[in-house]
Amino acid sequence: MNPTRLCIFITHPNQHFSPLFNELAKHKELFIKVIYMFNHGINSSYDKQFEQEIKFNIEMTGNYEFVVLKPTESKQNYSFWNVNSSTLMNHVTVFKPDYVWVFGYNSLASWKLALLSIGKYKLCFTGDSSLKQKRSLYKKILKYFILRWFFKRVDLFFSVGEANENYYKEYGVSQSRMIRICYSVDKEYLLKDLNKKGTSKLDVKRELNIDPNLFLIGFSGKLVVHKRPQDILEMVRMLRAKSVAVGAIFVGAGSLEASLKNKIIDYEIGEWVKMVGFINQDEIGRYYNAMDVFVMPSSKEPFGMSLIEAQLFGKPIVASDKVGCVSATDIAVPNVNTLVYECGNIEMLAHQVEKLIKDQELFSRMGMQSARSAEKASVQYLAKIISTTLK
Repeated sequence: MNPTRLCIFITHPNQHFSPLFNELAKHKELFIKVIYMFNHGINSSYDKQFEQEIKFNIEMTGNYEFVVLKPTESKQNYSFWNVNSSTLMNHVTVFKPDYVWVFGYNSLASWKLALLSIGKYKLCFTGDSSLKQKRSLYKKILKYFILRWFFKRVDLFFSVGEANENYYKEYGVSQSRMIRICYSVDKEYLLKDLNKKGTSKLDVKRELNIDPNLFLIGFSGKLVVHKRPQDILEMVRMLRAKSVAVGAIFVGAGSLEASLKNKIIDYEIGEWVKMVGFINQDEIGRYYNAMDVFVMPSSKEPFGMSLIEAQLFGKPIVASDKVGCVSATDIAVPNVNTLVYECGNIEMLAHQVEKLIKDQELFSRMGMQSARSAEKASVQYLAKIISTTLK
């Protein structure tokens, strides 16, 4: 029996999907080709939100056929019209796929692949949009007509959670056309060095000059407005005023970095709050390991990848009610491995964190549940679901 031919289209290689594609390539039921528009993940490139040159130091390509359609374009421009190439459909036609898997609909290339799929291949789709984000009436009306047309072209949705599925249903997609997956993490890579010297929680705290007995709140991501990292500073300040021995570590960079550093100085909490900047994939595990609880305070978070990474390290989660992957059927389950609070409500955030500090049984139970839940985001688990579905 010939393997299923799967063509994947995505804007650029990244640290989450590339390991999944590598894993899919190991499945003999599939023969895959990945079409990248840009090589921003392969080569060093400027990231607008991190505000610095970024090159993830993991294998961004692997044992599968791939092509980069715009290899010389260095500017990070993922606008609708720019994510397109005159050679796109030729690469698809020559490959003769049974399925084409498209990531996102915000590009001309995605619409081409949907429009020209009829009678040639079945179309799969993955996005992370949800109804948790407020939209203007104008956008709602526009999307109602446009997305209903686009989604009618899709044969199979690889959905990434309950909120994502509710979004598809809003535009007429039936549950029977959805297969639940999750955004993936490369478990083996992230955990591989945790037994080495200098990677323990105590080692990292010592390196950062943090009291080893401090309860450490963790944040990882881009320091931008919708991620609301400042809420963690306000929360730490509030708990320190109550003599709660808590601190925080910020992993990441971005436009709010300078203002956060200034607030740390103004609030006189530099002894307990540390900012370590952008950390690459081979080092980030030790910082997750040093955290006691991971907090995601975002006002706009379609999924929440860093939350999943933290779960992999057995961390209880405190997340705002705007985080996409939080629900009773998702990977971040309220009152199982996650405590939820109203986005922007600092007092409620502080209350949820304080609960985990004071209740050791709750803290331990949620940490164990996080580690179990993270297994559903491993590249091995997800590749099996995908290959079984498409064979």
